[in-house]
Amino acid sequence: HVWNDYNNNQIEELNEFEVAVFQSEANYIKIWVTSNDYIYTYNNSLMQSIQIKPAVIWGSRKGFLHFISHWSNSTLMRLNQKNTKESLGKALNPFYISASDSTIMASNVLVNNTLSYNPSQKWGVDYYYKYIQNKNLLYYGPEINQQEFHEIMLRVKPSNQIILKTRFIKGNKINESTFFATNNYNLRLISLKLESEFRILNQFNIDLTYQYKWKQNLSGDQKLNGNEVELALDYRMPKKGTISAKSKFIYFISKQNIGGNLGYEMLEGLGLGKNATWTLLYQFQVSEYLLIDFQYNGRISEKSRAIHNGTLQLKVIF
Repeated sequence: HVWNDYNNNQIEELNEFEVAVFQSEANYIKIWVTSNDYIYTYNNSLMQSIQIKPAVIWGSRKGFLHFISHWSNSTLMRLNQKNTKESLGKALNPFYISASDSTIMASNVLVNNTLSYNPSQKWGVDYYYKYIQNKNLLYYGPEINQQEFHEIMLRVKPSNQIILKTRFIKGNKINESTFFATNNYNLRLISLKLESEFRILNQFNIDLTYQYKWKQNLSGDQKLNGNEVELALDYRMPKKGTISAKSKFIYFISKQNIGGNLGYEMLEGLGLGKNATWTLLYQFQVSEYLLIDFQYNGRISEKSRAIHNGTLQLKVIF
């Protein structure tokens, strides 16, 4: 976590800690401390993974069955909750996951679904759905965090060296706290992302990405527009290592001065106006069992100085 002194009183307050966007500023960890008050609850958990691939059965068929064979679907569900429902049938139902239900003391929900047409072909379309819910009961009341995203991606592969992708993303992020009302928000997100990947001799990759972002807090009047351009270079040296470089320019525009934890979320840890981030990664294989990993990260905003961070790791493979 990172601490941001929003009220400038030099005191670390509970509502001033956020999940760090950048690893270099993550100087705090959150530890759950249990109290002496116990609540009798029912616990239920469900994990299910389902994959549907008609091509395995109907790949050689013709007509309508051949059309169906071009589709595939993958679903993953992880549902965990603790509740105090009086009815045993309802208490054991893992699919009742309403975070606003006061009888649910804690919940951890993840639902992922991917529907694809023409996977691994010259062109195709993918639809992604993702839902995350976390609810925890603390001494000052419940805290709820929910995320829901819909994404449509169009893939085109003109040749083995060029891959083009277009993504449209729509989603919501909700944060609710009974005690820290200033931390509450309901963000609507819309994004359009254009990606181009070029491969040269299976050793050198060039990725160029443009993304437009629009965000609105439905619990207030804050709105934000963002434009992002990213260039990534990747060079692989067989039996030697990898060199990767990435630079990103981000420009955020808003008529309001967005601050607090909402500002940190909407601005993704950066600031209004012009921002830039960059990364350099060098992995060198000294021997079959020894690997050196060097990483350098930097970022800068209009109203803040440049921040540089570097790590060096020595990995021994047994």
